[in-house]
Amino acid sequence: MLTFAQQKRLDKLEGQLTPKELAIKLADDMRKHSSANEFIKAVANRTYREAPFIRPFSALAEQAEVLYAGEDPDEIRARNKLSHKLHTEFHALLGLISKINETIANKMEVAGLKAALELSTLETLILQDTLGWIASQVAPWVKEYKTADADEEEERQVVLKELAGYVNVSFAERPSDSLPPETGDRLSVRSLLEHWVSHATKLIADVFAHKAAIQVVEETYFDGHPILFRDVEATLTDTIKTIEEAVATLNDYLKTRADLLKLEWDHEAREDRIASAVPGEWEGQLAMDIGAIQNQAGKHLAGDIASRWVNDARDDAMQQALDPKTGEAQAFYWRRLQEAARVKR
Repeated sequence: MLTFAQQKRLDKLEGQLTPKELAIKLADDMRKHSSANEFIKAVANRTYREAPFIRPFSALAEQAEVLYAGEDPDEIRARNKLSHKLHTEFHALLGLISKINETIANKMEVAGLKAALELSTLETLILQDTLGWIASQVAPWVKEYKTADADEEEERQVVLKELAGYVNVSFAERPSDSLPPETGDRLSVRSLLEHWVSHATKLIADVFAHKAAIQVVEETYFDGHPILFRDVEATLTDTIKTIEEAVATLNDYLKTRADLLKLEWDHEAREDRIASAVPGEWEGQLAMDIGAIQNQAGKHLAGDIASRWVNDARDDAMQQALDPKTGEAQAFYWRRLQEAARVKR
């Protein structure tokens, strides 16, 4: 709790700050705590006057009183008009901070689970493809193996049946994958791995678009100061790490796969046989460029997301603008904070 002298110095300092500067100071105060809950608990245990989102309302009202200190009707109207304008501007910035933190916390909770699921699915698909490739290489050798022993022949047939169950699960393109539609054009049936890449690309673009939108808001309205609670920021970072791990896993496997197919291609060429496919062509088309996805998301999606946040915060501030003279705005935020922290007074 601040001493009286400290509170006076703080009041004097905040009485000279703009709504933006006060919002930046609030964001900086938020990030001194490890999480949103820790910040809420710390604030709720302070006095009403010390709360970091209560003080700005008083400071801004005092600024209007200093500029229009007279008591004639024109001065009073000008004072009230300026006070309302400053309160509404700060209210909008406060709402923007709150809206973005809430949105990112909720979205990253879901996106993080999706990213982890996508990584798990990818690992399963890679295992499936690996088994299929191995089976396709082993099956011809088993077929050529001849034995006169009845028991060995029975075992050979069992092995062939088991291998047959895996031969067709490889993702490599086969002649049967290309269906001739009525137009006469080739239509390649998309494999499960291609579907995974398509689905993962949308998830990656959405996550990076929201990250870029946060940066747009921070640079435009908060002079580059970060506005996410530290735990919310950590959730975003963890989600991106999982995404990057999944993309790295995919690209590493595709490279390994292309190298193996290159060996097969070279062997078929030495045997004067027709190669089944151009080595690495399919793998190269599936490889993901996470940097390119991030750039496209930032360029085409982030601006719209940021604009929607800003417009919603402004609309809420205008609609919920309360008369600062009554203290309703301050009381509203104080009540909400105490409810969130479960503080009883």
